[in-house]
Amino acid sequence: MEDYYLDRYKDSLLNTMKQQFDNFFYNMKHISQHSRLQGTLTEGPSFLLHILWLNGPSKISDIAQKLGITNGAVTQMADKLVEVELISRERSKEDRRVVWLALTAKGKEIVAEIQDNRFEFVRSQLSQLPEVDLEKAIEVFEKFNSILSVIKDKEKRNDHSRKI
Repeated sequence: MEDYYLDRYKDSLLNTMKQQFDNFFYNMKHISQHSRLQGTLTEGPSFLLHILWLNGPSKISDIAQKLGITNGAVTQMADKLVEVELISRERSKEDRRVVWLALTAKGKEIVAEIQDNRFEFVRSQLSQLPEVDLEKAIEVFEKFNSILSVIKDKEKRNDHSRKI
């Protein structure tokens, strides 16, 4: 019977955590919209730039999969970003059907500026917390990232074995 109550308590905590995550991501989404340089980038292109920032040159199909949109939608966003010289487009030498996208120097500058703006905003808000709360948050995020790393590593191994 005691296990039943512990499970219910843990479920309650997890539900509360979900609500806090939802609120956090909702608030960050709205705040990050203000860090897009002069409002020139909408959400989709910002995510595309961020993916290229994290992963380096990427195929359109891989970006589409990460964003959960079609290759055509990525191509449309890419057209606009190529036009303003934030990304470059190159066809694969091995397979002309494959198109690679990469950040240009200007694109790297823009993403770095967006990242810096976001970090400075978050830093200014987090600095209002007492050190003990920051230490607890770091500890929890380290543990959570450790759990997520195991999952990510398994997915990478599965992706690699599917390609073989």
